[in-house]
Amino acid sequence: MLGQGNARVLIVEDSEIQRMLLADLVRLWGYQTETASDGHEALQKISFFRPRVVISDLQMPRMGGIELLEVLRRTVPDVDCIIVTGYGTFEHAEVATQLGAIDYLEKPVDLQRLRADLERLVPGEGAGPPGLAVRVIPPKPHEVSSGGLAGFGKG
Repeated sequence: MLGQGNARVLIVEDSEIQRMLLADLVRLWGYQTETASDGHEALQKISFFRPRVVISDLQMPRMGGIELLEVLRRTVPDVDCIIVTGYGTFEHAEVATQLGAIDYLEKPVDLQRLRADLERLVPGEGAGPPGLAVRVIPPKPHEVSSGGLAGFGKG
């Protein structure tokens, strides 16, 4: 097992803003992060980054989350995957679960649930500094899009 603070999480998201915000947050929780803009880039990075967990958007250009999950199951079955989506359906959730996704989260992401998933998947890792918790600050009117909080809305 990796030492404290060394658990690696790959964030796969086509929206650059959402990708960077999520990577920064997961890093604050004490995990090492790497990012990819789609499934193809994720597969390239997995060989050298060697993540313990992949957090992937469902719908992305070139290769989406379901296709990525299918490849991960065949090539690196010990990597756990959490699917995140703004366009979820029961059918997508069912397919993701059948392919071995640990969780299926709809946007806006429930950050407490995501953190709990990571702590469950990598016990003793990524606890972050004592007392570090997520504090949700209500958005200012200009920060809200039609899909939700800026950076974590639909998409």
